[in-house]
Amino acid sequence: MSQLSSTATVHAPLARVWETLADVGTIAEWHPGVERSPVLSTHRTGLGATRRVELYDGTSAVEEVTSLDESRSVTVTMSEFSMPLSRGAATFEVVADGDDRTLVTMTMDYDMKYGPLGWLMNALLLRPIIGKLLASVLSGLDHHLVTGEHIGKNWAAASK
Repeated sequence: MSQLSSTATVHAPLARVWETLADVGTIAEWHPGVERSPVLSTHRTGLGATRRVELYDGTSAVEEVTSLDESRSVTVTMSEFSMPLSRGAATFEVVADGDDRTLVTMTMDYDMKYGPLGWLMNALLLRPIIGKLLASVLSGLDHHLVTGEHIGKNWAAASK
């Protein structure tokens, strides 16, 4: 199992950050790699809320909320993905840091496919990419909540 985390200050009140993270349909507004995020479940928040994330590179994954501690943490578990992972989950934890700031920690837990070859791919390629991605995702969340802009591919302004 591999685990990577990144923490950043988001310049928005905890309630607003939580509202954004808890709604599975909003990820395309603030994640710089996600082009679209149609909701697949009958509900947008809470346990079982499910989305398909369609990435700019043409790949996709189904993500379902599998753990929830209201206004504290949410975990989405990935399935139906083409990455060389056998399992993947992302957890967002939030803590108020004053009235208008929130500390957000994003943790990615995953297992690689392909045995020893997968471990090597992880060490040489995937870990550095995921580390940068986590920081970029948190930066996108902050930027979106501060400016209201929809984050597009490579941080270009996206049309809604």
